[in-house]
Amino acid sequence: MASAPVLEHHVSLLPYNTFGIDAKARLFARFRSVEELRALLALPEVQQAEKLVLGGGSNLLFTQNFDGVVLKNEITGLEIIAQDEAQDTALVRAGAGESWHGLVQYTLSQNLSGIENLSLIPGTVGAAPLQNIGAYGAELKDTFDHLEAVEISTGQLRTFTHEQCGFGYRESVFKGPLRNQYIVTGVVLQLRRKHQLNVSYGAISTTLADMGIEADPTPRDVSEAVIQIRRSKLPDPAQIGNAGSFFKNPEISQAKYDELKAQYPEIPGYAVPGA
Repeated sequence: MASAPVLEHHVSLLPYNTFGIDAKARLFARFRSVEELRALLALPEVQQAEKLVLGGGSNLLFTQNFDGVVLKNEITGLEIIAQDEAQDTALVRAGAGESWHGLVQYTLSQNLSGIENLSLIPGTVGAAPLQNIGAYGAELKDTFDHLEAVEISTGQLRTFTHEQCGFGYRESVFKGPLRNQYIVTGVVLQLRRKHQLNVSYGAISTTLADMGIEADPTPRDVSEAVIQIRRSKLPDPAQIGNAGSFFKNPEISQAKYDELKAQYPEIPGYAVPGA
């Protein structure tokens, strides 16, 4: 049975954002299950207020108090829900309130690969599909199977397939037509036991070499290399307030890239999948 929803008033958001800004929310509530979320969404005070769903607080910068309701997603859970021995794959389900890096570490502990290049990305699992997070040659969509989300206006739980999410470069349907209409409660990924590692992007291969690993790296080796690279570029948010690495590379035509490459031979470039 879900516990009765608790609405707090005038709550400091300082502990809940990685910039450490002491903004205040007029209303604040936590939810740890779909049932608790539905109960909150049924409250008249919540229905009438502007809503901000908060995960790890690493993708926002408060400049003033929030005159609405902050809904803190704390749905947890990590489990393998299915395995395909013929394909050497497994489906892993994660609660949307789990930390993303915690999910990566869990999959490595289960000898699964597919998201090791996405190590140490700040934030929670629920935020990952909204912007199709990516780093070091991998994107969420590469391993995504489906997600579950509650419709804010009705409280109904819906499943979204890979196709229905409309993934693009740091894009999804939840940043477009369905923006602010759903709250993600769980994400399911399809990961591999037969590893196909990607070490060609950026400094991964050279970092592995510096670690003394020049042949047959494991998924954990790749994860450790990515962690080293990220830590060399970004301070720990617990020490210095920041939001990690948040940018989009410019997208240009092949002709324009060829023109720039002729002028600047060292300029990097990567093809956009499906373009």
